[in-house]
Amino acid sequence: RSSDLGSANAGLGTFVLFLLYGLSGIGFAYLVSFLFDVHSTAQTVIMMVNFLIGFLLVLLMYFLRNIDSTKAAADGIVFILRIVPPFALGDGLFAMVMANALSVIEGEKSSFALDVAGWNMLYM
Repeated sequence: RSSDLGSANAGLGTFVLFLLYGLSGIGFAYLVSFLFDVHSTAQTVIMMVNFLIGFLLVLLMYFLRNIDSTKAAADGIVFILRIVPPFALGDGLFAMVMANALSVIEGEKSSFALDVAGWNMLYM
């Protein structure tokens, strides 16, 4: 069923997000690795940073965007955090899932729209 798999647009958007994450993530890890003398420490720290920024901060920004008193601040912070590839990937995937869920109410949006995953793709 196509409803289980999503649209071709969502599949292409997911592919592009992961492709851009791979390219930008390599550069990010390379730059961060210069902060360490021991390569195993660098690898461990980069994995933890990827998890914290790519998962926990994405969830935190989602909650902050849904609270009226913190919405404006969260919208500004998101543009700064998108510089970091794990956040851009997580936020883009989350935005695509939310756009798919809201498509029943608002109509289907392109995955490449700036208010869906477009900004995240541009930042990566």
